[in-house]
Order: sequence, then C-alpha cells, then structure tokens
Amino acid sequence: MAITGLRVDKEEDERLINVRQRFYADEVKLTIDRKRCIVCDICLKLCPKDAITLVESDDEVRITIDPQKCVLCGACEPLCPTNAVTLTLNGTRNNTLVKNGGFPLPLPKIRVDKEKCPADCTKCVDVCPVHAITIGAKHELAVNEADCLRCPWCVDACDKGAIIVNPMFLGSIRIDISKCSEGCDLCVKSCPTKAISLKNGSVSVSPRYCVLCGACLNVCKDNAIALRRYRVLAQDGFSAIWSSALKKLMDERLATRELDHRTKQKLISIMTESRSI
Repeated sequence: MAITGLRVDKEEDERLINVRQRFYADEVKLTIDRKRCIVCDICLKLCPKDAITLVESDDEVRITIDPQKCVLCGACEPLCPTNAVTLTLNGTRNNTLVKNGGFPLPLPKIRVDKEKCPADCTKCVDVCPVHAITIGAKHELAVNEADCLRCPWCVDACDKGAIIVNPMFLGSIRIDISKCSEGCDLCVKSCPTKAISLKNGSVSVSPRYCVLCGACLNVCKDNAIALRRYRVLAQDGFSAIWSSALKKLMDERLATRELDHRTKQKLISIMTESRSI
C-alpha cells in the first residue's frame, strides 16, 4: 500500500491510465486499461476516496482518476469484472490490502468439465458475448478467465452440464421504458453481456444474463434503469474500506446485515480454531 503524504503522479494515453508513487527505490503503480474497462460503476463504489470518476465527451463515457485523491490502496482492483485494474510494486502485482485480509477476492469465475464436452460441440463458444471461450484445432477447449464476465450464456447453451459459472452479485434490474427517450439505445450498446436488447423498437432486459455491473446506469440519461444488488459473492474481507465499499455496492441495510453475518461467522471460526489448539 502506498504511503500517504507523498506525491502521486499520473500519466495517461488513449489506452492506459497510470497513477504511481515513488518512495526511494520502490514504486507503487495503479494501472487502468481503458480497452478492457467496460465503464461499470464497481470501482467507483469501491474507492474509499472517490478518486475514480466518469467523464463524458463526444457522447462517450470514460473512466478517470484524480491523482490528488488516490492513495493507491488497491481497493479498486480485486472486484473489477474485466481485470482492467492492476496494482504493482516494482513491476510485480502486489495488493497489500488483499494479502493482509482487508479486502476480499471474488469467487472463481468459471469451471468447465472438459470430459463432458462432446468432440463436435461449439455451443458455448458460439454464445459467449465476449469470446472468452475458444476451441483449438484438436477441440481443446480453453477459457480466458480475464475476459469472462460471469454471465450464464454458456451454462444455458451447454446441455451436458459441463459448465459452472459463479456470479459476483445477486440482485435485480428493471428498465422503465416509459422514461426512455425515443430512439435511445445507449444501454443496449453499453451492456457487455448482451442482457439488454431492442425488441420491436423498445428496450428489453433479460435479468438472467445481467451481471449487475452498472455499465448501463452510467450511460442512461433518462434515469430509466433501477439496479439493486442484494448480495456480493466474495471471500472474506475485514477492514473499514471493505465495510464502506459493501455499503455503497449494496443497499446499506442489506450490507449491514451481510457484514454482521460475516463477522459472526469469523468469530465462530476463530473460537473453533482456538479450542482445537
């Protein structure tokens, strides 16, 4: 984790944003890859300093970081759905907040039982909206987990039950089409999993394939989308940063209940371990 009070420098181009802090021979650097970024609202809510914001120019929404606010804590990295954020120490990935148990890692994205895959089947490849699944010349199935967005298109396409996908969030999404401006399809274009589509000239959403990333919220100018997360499926994290982030990601009442439950489970685990010594 970076040491506060020192100068934080920022440089960026069309693809990368780099925020770095040097301390004698060491350098901590936070990088956001705009090519991988889907402009969701997750890192915005995770940042304890509100250093990450969105800017709009030429009808395009892009992510940016205020180096005067960023403390390089790394909270924005672990839950990024597209692995667009990396935190490094001297060029090697290193997130002290996660390593010390202060911030959780998400559950594994996807598991494929290749023994169940028929030799001539390409159904999962055909439906994946981000082309995260590929099949080689010898029908060797491969999954690029960095690209996987946890949507269940592949699960539903596979009739052999070979694929399991763990979502990051449980929740709901609703679009009030009565509020939608005529001809507007910004939410359709922004949805990375193709959960939102145009049907008969009207916007329609399939909650089954929505990963609750919030990308559609950031482009909707009509306040027509209601998105609610009521569960974050991740490993344990114990810090004030995680508690604050959880309350911004979710409904605050539900977040408090979730934190209380996790704390209780942690205490039970500690007590059980102490009795076995």
